[in-house]
Amino acid sequence: MKKTLIALTVAALATSVSAVEVFNKDGVTVNVKGDVKATVTKQATAFEDTYNGKDKAAKKAAEESNKADTVWTLATLEAKGSAKVGVDVKYDTDFGYVVAGFEHKLVGSETSKAFAGVGNKQFGQLTVGKQNTIADEVGSDALKENIFGKVSSGYLAGDAEKSVAYRFEGVKDLVVGADYVFLNDTTGDNKVLTKNATKEQYTLDLGAKYTYGDVTLSGAYGFTHFNGVHKENKEEFAHNVNAFDLGATYVYDIFTLGAKAGFKHNSLVGTETKDGKTEAVSSTGFYVAPAVSVKLDKATVFTGYGLTWSKTTFDKAEADLTHTFNLGAEYELVKNAKVFAEYKFGVTTDKEVKDDMGKVIVDLERTNFTNDFGVGMKVEW
Repeated sequence: MKKTLIALTVAALATSVSAVEVFNKDGVTVNVKGDVKATVTKQATAFEDTYNGKDKAAKKAAEESNKADTVWTLATLEAKGSAKVGVDVKYDTDFGYVVAGFEHKLVGSETSKAFAGVGNKQFGQLTVGKQNTIADEVGSDALKENIFGKVSSGYLAGDAEKSVAYRFEGVKDLVVGADYVFLNDTTGDNKVLTKNATKEQYTLDLGAKYTYGDVTLSGAYGFTHFNGVHKENKEEFAHNVNAFDLGATYVYDIFTLGAKAGFKHNSLVGTETKDGKTEAVSSTGFYVAPAVSVKLDKATVFTGYGLTWSKTTFDKAEADLTHTFNLGAEYELVKNAKVFAEYKFGVTTDKEVKDDMGKVIVDLERTNFTNDFGVGMKVEW
């Protein structure tokens, strides 16, 4: 029995890039999936300061800093690999089905997915555990995520450590979902709040994805709430984040056209003191990211552009802009095995440069540059 199962698995791996069905009997279906990837990347950074004030000494200091730091000397060469394997199990009954999934990263030995639940074709599916959120359904398929990811990853998280997820697929070509995510700490945009004691945290996501012929539309809304106490003055604070992500994809012959856009408002990113008064600082941002890919036999060429705008409310702060350009290609060597190369260039304008003490330097604008290139290979099933 074991030899037969192994033989079936090997045969399936040679003919399919999707999950491999290794068992199907008495209503029980077992699928295995995974991938192995190795990459080598070279990444470099630099910045250029522009002083717009009248202080001659400050202007000279900015010019001297540029001479030393705008050359691409801050470069790193890195080689790394990743591998993961996953198992999905489904048991069909007269009333519906029971489902469970598990995924483990072999490099670093980390469990990336672990969930279980019940479902019914008429009423939908409910699962609990470490799993993807409905935000994973949002986006375009024009760009590949081989090395540096997409030009914009979106504002909503694509996975959750602990969550309750509901999915309904009772209507053809439509997926509707909702997630309740239990948050553990203040990460990402909320790092400034790690000095405070948080009492309650959660995220609620609502989203949908619809496919009509060659067109796919998707969207999701996320609401994140924090309720805690400042360690310094013991005052309670409420912190809310509202975000939207929207995506669209259109396939025409060998071309795939895609676009993604999003908006986010963060009600509290920190506090600032002005004229003896402490004010809460909020932020607003949006992004747009069009992309296109071309399929040429066994090769695919793709490119994309991303624009991100963000601004805080404190003291009439000016907006920060980030431009990102991505160009890449991948080639299928044999079934399920591909080699790829990717280039990414980014420019960020920072109009709130701070000194070593955390104080904003008046009239100083900084342009940060990133210049990344990488190659690699992957095998997936």
